[in-house]
Amino acid sequence: MRSRLIITAADIQKGEPVIFDSYKMDIDADSIVACAGYPFYGIQWSTKDGRYLWDGSLLSNTPMLEAINASPEYNKRFYIVDVFPREQKELPINMVEV
Repeated sequence: MRSRLIITAADIQKGEPVIFDSYKMDIDADSIVACAGYPFYGIQWSTKDGRYLWDGSLLSNTPMLEAINASPEYNKRFYIVDVFPREQKELPINMVEV
């Protein structure tokens, strides 16, 4: 069984989630970039398939519901990445270090 990747973006104009599912489509670099824009950090939106997109966390911080609904299987493995550490020994000096 091959691994499945589900990532989400937020359609800025419609206020709706956009789901990129590797079982239903090819996820390319543009798909990943579309899920990375974040206005709070000054990262501009991107376009994909005629839609203006920001990071999906603007609508759902951890899109587990999308992953759960994507497959009827009960035995699922989730990987969630915490991008905001709770403790940092040294203060970051730019956004790359955050």
